[in-house]
Amino acid sequence: MNFSSTQKGDLLVFSQSLLSALFPIATVVTYRSLAPLASLAYSSVFTALVFAVIYSFRPQWREFLQPGVFKELLFVSLLIGVGFYGLYFYGLSKTTAGNASIIALMEIFFSYLFFHVWRKEEMDYRHIAGGLLMLFGAMAVLFNKAMQFQVGDVYVLAATALPPLGTISSKN
Repeated sequence: MNFSSTQKGDLLVFSQSLLSALFPIATVVTYRSLAPLASLAYSSVFTALVFAVIYSFRPQWREFLQPGVFKELLFVSLLIGVGFYGLYFYGLSKTTAGNASIIALMEIFFSYLFFHVWRKEEMDYRHIAGGLLMLFGAMAVLFNKAMQFQVGDVYVLAATALPPLGTISSKN
């Protein structure tokens, strides 16, 4: 099939949202046998291996030899790999997987906010409406009187702002 770049982007965001919804559940289950820091370390090693395989099949290792790429790569890796996952894993130890799954969808809202408002990129009304719905869903979880407020929710919310910042900070 031939998809436009917008359709590919929408498909990637949808796929990422599905995987993100499963992530807190899998993490909470692993907490029974692993400490949060060990879970973070194992998932980081697994991710590095997956990217190494992908880069090996696509001969793109020479991209790492470009000047300045390590500084940018280090910053983005620290922001997303350490900041996002550190806050997220810590937050999951202090909240429920359900709350974390819903609050993690705020990443879509933060992406909208950073790219549309900060970078002045155009988005159609469907994307704006979707971002606002994510905001209302997360606010309903955070401020629902029937649910007990948990400090982990704030850590997960802070974590969701970091990936769009990492993406904006990279030059490519």
